[in-house]
Formats: sequence, structure tokens, C-alpha cells
Amino acid sequence: MANIIGAGPAGLWAGLKLAQAGEKVQIYEKSKKIGEPNHCTGLISNRLNSFVKPDKILNKIDGAIIIAGQEKVRLEKKGIATVIDRPSFDRQLADMAASAGADIKVGCSTNWRDLTGTIIAADGSTSKTRFDMGQKLGFLPALQFDLKERLDQNFVELWYGAWASEFFSWVVPIDKGVRVGMAARDCRPLKDFVLKRFGRFRPTKQYSGLVIMSGPVKKTYFELADKKILLVGDSAGQVKPTTGGGVVMAMTAAEAAAKAILNKNEKNYERLWKQKMSKELFLQGLGYKLIKRKPEAMVRFLNRTKPVLESRGDMDFQSRFLVKVFPQAIRWMFDTVF
Repeated sequence: MANIIGAGPAGLWAGLKLAQAGEKVQIYEKSKKIGEPNHCTGLISNRLNSFVKPDKILNKIDGAIIIAGQEKVRLEKKGIATVIDRPSFDRQLADMAASAGADIKVGCSTNWRDLTGTIIAADGSTSKTRFDMGQKLGFLPALQFDLKERLDQNFVELWYGAWASEFFSWVVPIDKGVRVGMAARDCRPLKDFVLKRFGRFRPTKQYSGLVIMSGPVKKTYFELADKKILLVGDSAGQVKPTTGGGVVMAMTAAEAAAKAILNKNEKNYERLWKQKMSKELFLQGLGYKLIKRKPEAMVRFLNRTKPVLESRGDMDFQSRFLVKVFPQAIRWMFDTVF
């Protein structure tokens, strides 16, 4: 039997895959309603469709506008991403897992200490399991608002600069307006950013959460006396350091966890997920440090490589683009360091 702590995309996808293969699965979710409270912007690459097509889409995205100081680049790629309703998506996955035979207990806060056998800890960025296993993550507080303001086109805006010097501020068009947010040690300047961008501040909803930007933890598998513990998704830091996005990475890791469990070789989980994305997350972590140091150099680099990025860029596996423009990437790194 597999015990899963957390009914987010990581836990639910692992539970679905295990249940489909005939494994007995118990999923524990501390919230009384799956998907609530919502902490996610909902901006996901279309690679999500290779796992499952979301039932509820708030918008389709045709590109991004990136601003850093006086530098600006506009990148166009029609339909490159979607904005999903995350609570609805999580409940969709829960229905799929339950239909496959997984037992999901909501409003049930459990601890890895109370469980035996195989345990998937998919208990998010504040994972107590990860903390108890001595693994550390770096993250920033995040705050976002829904506004009734409208954008002319379905382009995401990323703003680097004074408002959020540790990360960036974002503007994401949704079905009935925009979702505006920032990740920073102090998110109070978000209101000033909204006033500068839209000239008024009339939020209809407010969300808060954490953005992981440190990359994965050092160890994601543990064997104790009567337990085998696998950290999966946000609890393992399997999140893109450049953007804070983690749904696709979490579901990729969840499949690796399910495969290792079904093969009765749980300790192989680390090797399986690292084969898929360890190198990618490392390179993105390096990219995040360079962007943070000099975002204007990053925007100049994107302007120089815009044709390749628009035709062959990848929201999830971003290092593939850097390999294609290696000479320009070296110049960007040089500009950033010196």
C-alpha cells in the first residue's frame, strides 16, 4: 500500500498512476476541499496536455513582454501556454485518482510518523516531512491580486526591478481581468506596482503563498525502520528556479515515484527523476542567479536571440534554448558577471 501526504498535482498524479496499476493507495489532504486555498497563478505550459487536458481554462497565452529597467523584449508564440483554474484542476485530478481506485481523505492532517510502508510526501513547500528529514529549501513570500483591468492582448508581463529585486512581478491575463503578483521578501510594494501599471487599485481577490527558487533538495529518498519516504513536487523543491512554476515538474517526478514503487525499487526514485530534470533544474538555478544579478543583460540577450526563442523556446526545459544559442549565452553570462 502506498500512503500519500498531500492532494496536489504531485500526490494525485502519483496516486492515479499507482491505482491504475492495481496498487492500493491512500491519499491524505489536510484541507477540507481539494485545491483550496489557491496559491497558484495558474500559468502552465502546454506540456501539461501530455499528462492531462485541464477541464477549465481561464485564458490562452500568446507570448510574453519582459521589462528590466530601460530594457524591454516582446516574445510572440501563439498559444504557447494556458492559464488554468488550479482549484478546478486539482479536483479534476482527484476525481481521476478516485475513479482509478485511490482512497482520498480530505480534512485529514496526517504525519509521516503515523504511517508505515511506502510514503510519498507531496505536502508542498512547507512540508513537515522534508523538514524532519533535514532537507532545506530557499523560497520567497508571494502575493497576488485579481483585478478587473484588461490587457489589449493575451501576453504575460514580467517586470524585473525595484519592486521585486529578488525575483520579479507579473501580470497574467485571465478570463475576467488580470492576475498581478510578486515574489519578494517584502510584498508591500505590490500595491505601488499595480498603481503604476494600471493607475488604480481595485482588487477582487487576494492570494498568498511561497515561491521556491533554490532548486531541489539534496536528498529525496529515505529508508527508516518501517518506512520508505519519497519527497515529490514542491516538498522536494522540484520547481523551476527561473519562474517558480512547478506543476509539470511535479507530475514528472510523480511518474518517477510511481514507477519506482511499482518496480518494488523505491530507492531508484532519485535516479529516475534526476534523469528527467536534475540537469535542467541545476542550469535554471544558475540562470536565476545571473538574472537576479543583472536582469537588463538578460533582456538584451533575449532580444539578440529572439527569433530562435520564439520558434524553439521551451517554457519548462529552458536550457535546450541556451544550448542552441551557446555563443550568445556565453556573452550574456560575461555581461552579467562583469
